[in-house]
Amino acid sequence: MNKSKLTNYEISLAVNNAIETNGWSVRHCCDAFNREHALQIARSEFLAMDKDFIQRVRNNKFQVVTTRVSNLCDFLKVDIREQSNPVNHPFIKEFHVLENVVRQNPKLEHKLRALLSNVADVLTLNGAR
Repeated sequence: MNKSKLTNYEISLAVNNAIETNGWSVRHCCDAFNREHALQIARSEFLAMDKDFIQRVRNNKFQVVTTRVSNLCDFLKVDIREQSNPVNHPFIKEFHVLENVVRQNPKLEHKLRALLSNVADVLTLNGAR
């Protein structure tokens, strides 16, 4: 089923952003989805949304892009089939700031590389995906 070109993390960010852009709470999003798709839910074509599921997607606590995740994304107009643009990566601005700092003070390059390597090690040890 996974035809997504986005990572789970990117999906989480996009879903969270879509919910916030609409000014919805998780409960409101859940209710709106279930209202809009009541017929499909009654026919067992769609699974109903609940707060726990939407919260798991928002917090990147899901492993596989299932039909249910895809249905939520479609409802929120999050296109998971489109390749993400690296320019929109959440850390791109921070990396540009670090790049500028290193240009202004090249002696910091070694320290910043070591720091970023340590951060990557901690994330790997904690099972970040």
